[in-house]
Amino acid sequence: MFSSSIVDAATQSCGCKVSGAGPRTPWWTLEVRDAVKPKKESYRAWLAQGTPEAAEAYLQAKRTAARLISEAKTRVWEEFGEAMEKDYRTASEKFWQTVRRLRRVKQLSANTVYSGGGELLASTGDIVGRWKEYFEDLLNPTDTPSIEESEAEDSEVDSFITQAEVTEVVQQLLGGKTPGVDEIRPEYLKSLDVVGLSWLTHLCNIAWRSGTVPLDWATGVVVPLFKKGDRRVCSSYRGITLLSLPGKVYSGPGRLAVINGTMNSAVYQIILKENVRPSVCDLKLKRTWVLQQDNDPKHTSKSTSEWLKKNKMKTLEWPSQSPDLNPIEMLWHDLKKVVHARKPSNVAELQQFCKDEWAKIPPQCCNRLIASYGKRLIAVVAAKGGPTSY
Repeated sequence: MFSSSIVDAATQSCGCKVSGAGPRTPWWTLEVRDAVKPKKESYRAWLAQGTPEAAEAYLQAKRTAARLISEAKTRVWEEFGEAMEKDYRTASEKFWQTVRRLRRVKQLSANTVYSGGGELLASTGDIVGRWKEYFEDLLNPTDTPSIEESEAEDSEVDSFITQAEVTEVVQQLLGGKTPGVDEIRPEYLKSLDVVGLSWLTHLCNIAWRSGTVPLDWATGVVVPLFKKGDRRVCSSYRGITLLSLPGKVYSGPGRLAVINGTMNSAVYQIILKENVRPSVCDLKLKRTWVLQQDNDPKHTSKSTSEWLKKNKMKTLEWPSQSPDLNPIEMLWHDLKKVVHARKPSNVAELQQFCKDEWAKIPPQCCNRLIASYGKRLIAVVAAKGGPTSY
């Protein structure tokens, strides 16, 4: 209801803009647009319902749209040829402009793909199923925290998300980005008044306390982009995921582990086992995530290296005697300051204050640290590894 209200309000206030009708797409006519719209609607219905009837309706709408697009493109090329014949003085310039434009257009994906077993798939249903299988295996972590673990975590954290934090994150969203399945664009959220932001804050707090986010927030539309190799092999593509903007607002740091006593290689491995993959699941990271650690002996010991290899955790290569540029060091610094200000009187209070303050770290804080990483690297190189302003 929150998503549909925002989209409806934006449509009523601003109207709908016809996109794609620029000088480089003269075939995009009102007739083509009216045919593409039901195709998109039937596609969403197919994703939502998953029935053979919905699939057939989508295929029919897709064929109709494809036929009209082909006819429109044919007419445009015929008009282009007539224009070149009529105005021969500028024909050469127009021709080479068109050639240069077409060279920049990426080739379309293949209409067939190989299955996991090497069988060539040609039907739409089999191809969609193969892409679904490939990206589910690529993007979804294999280990997920149990319900008991999630409930235990929730009982330890008694905090809430403030409207000021949500407002700051919303204002930092970049404009002009493609929306997710809920069709909410960054500009919609940035235009929210106090009432709208309070509702978004309320939703974030419900998700925070219940441990469950709305389906739209957890759903991403994966778009395959060709890299190199055989176009019929799924691994020749990389995927970009279009996520819900309200879901991006609701995010933050990973888990915080409390250590009792002295940490050695065995304790470090337990910490990795209990916290790394659950954090990956909580933050919805892709399978391409990499673990960063410095060259502490506990991190590089033979037993730890074997444990990381056994559990298939890829680590970032870290040179010896290098400055520690891990963004989390700044979080540790900020955490120490706020915990010190609360003046814990014993170990139990110290642990509890650390958990409380860690849970309050807003997503924009993490985003700022990551965004400044490139500048940090440049500053270190310029200082030849010496101290920097960071």
